[in-house]
Amino acid sequence: ALVVKNPPTNAGDIRDTSLIPGSGRSPSLKAIQEKSNSDFCNYYKIKHEKHQSEYALFFCSKHIKGLEEFLRSMKKTDDSHKKEIQLLLPFEEEYQYIINALHSVKTLSNVSLYKLGILSGYYSKEINSHLKNLEDNKRIVVSSATDKTRNKNNFYIGSKYLKDNDERIFVQLR
Repeated sequence: ALVVKNPPTNAGDIRDTSLIPGSGRSPSLKAIQEKSNSDFCNYYKIKHEKHQSEYALFFCSKHIKGLEEFLRSMKKTDDSHKKEIQLLLPFEEEYQYIINALHSVKTLSNVSLYKLGILSGYYSKEINSHLKNLEDNKRIVVSSATDKTRNKNNFYIGSKYLKDNDERIFVQLR
């Protein structure tokens, strides 16, 4: 992890540009990502309560599970301090990253959705919640892979499925 005092306002954007149309990466986070030789990076801003200083804790990992644990830890820290989440979460609606990607690529598997969610700043439990919300509100259609049967309300989101490239479901916009 790297801590930077008073990071630039455009400190970074971890969204995967291949999955989210129209997004770009800031040179500073991209430079940190390249220097660390990591595929998965995000940062957490910390504002000093009494002064105008800001710090940013950058986290980079070669494994997506490391980034997921960073996201979970930072959100847990925010919850316990009752502060507004300071992670880079670029969307108005928490599930908008899924809608944007589906507009672009039309169909996403559970494996792609897991990676997309993590790179968008959400961890497994949140991604499952977003998908459940979208399915309950009839915004998406979930179908099982040809040789698989979907367990009720299961989206098969997690590093276990990514590791084995175990595509069990496919999601499309309704």
